[in-house]
Amino acid sequence: MAAGGVDHLEEAVAASLHDRGWGAEIVSIVAEEAFGALTGPAIRITTPHIPLPAADSLADHVLPSVDKIVETVSKAL
Repeated sequence: MAAGGVDHLEEAVAASLHDRGWGAEIVSIVAEEAFGALTGPAIRITTPHIPLPAADSLADHVLPSVDKIVETVSKAL
């Protein structure tokens, strides 16, 4: 398995809880199979540990935003 991207960092953004869902599974696979190729930690950018609201207007406040993604990835670099 190749490392995620040219920066050799792994960032997974998912609209799910931090410890569940496909984002957690991707980070787990990368950590197991490509850990040596990474130059930093594998990062999961997810919703907070609350139930995902059904109303779109409320869900917009808990889903990972572009600003949150940029901020989190910038800190990892």
